[in-house]
Amino acid sequence: MGNIIKKGQDKKVYYSRSEIAKHNTPESLWIVANEKVYDITQFYRRQTHPGGMDSLLSRSGGAIDASSDMRFHSKGSKKLWN
Repeated sequence: MGNIIKKGQDKKVYYSRSEIAKHNTPESLWIVANEKVYDITQFYRRQTHPGGMDSLLSRSGGAIDASSDMRFHSKGSKKLWN
């Protein structure tokens, strides 16, 4: 698989899988969903995910593609993804 997109404010930035893989700790937590990279570090620190913190950690660093997880989220939480 090629590089993954992490949206900037008004431009696209591309990351390699090896770069994404480095972000798998509570200090720097990235997940991949729908070929986009999400930095969820601050969200993780709030400890408010209904599915638990382990569900976030297990997907960090692109270990598991979180695309299919979006179907379990409400409209409100899907807006947070954007």
